[in-house]
Amino acid sequence: MHLIAAAQMVSTADKAHNLDVAARLVRQAAGLGARLVGLPENFSWMGPEPERHGAAEALDGPTLSRMADLARETKLTLLSGSILEAGAPGGRLYNTSVLFGPDGARLAVYRKMHLFDVDVGDGATYQESAAVAPGTEVV
Repeated sequence: MHLIAAAQMVSTADKAHNLDVAARLVRQAAGLGARLVGLPENFSWMGPEPERHGAAEALDGPTLSRMADLARETKLTLLSGSILEAGAPGGRLYNTSVLFGPDGARLAVYRKMHLFDVDVGDGATYQESAAVAPGTEVV
């Protein structure tokens, strides 16, 4: 039997802080015997819309490099919930999750396909697709 951990955290606009919290939670789960840890969506950054593009990174950027190192250090499989990935068409971003193996190797990349667009009926509308491009590949 393998232990699986789902890390829960409150992400903010302070990426360095978020990454430190994520690393602490992954190490804690590894110390408790977890073999697979999943981080939440937008674990690395959750801030004001105008700052979104500044928080985006490439797949080989510092956030995912740190997560690969963390998977290697803890020798577990790590699902990086999602980051804002730069480079989508039309000036938008991707909401991208990456799965790392215990050796830090990238095992899979998933760009969120079903974006959160909803009119909740009280006048509030949420349209993730305004800033995020949908992925096209099922993983």
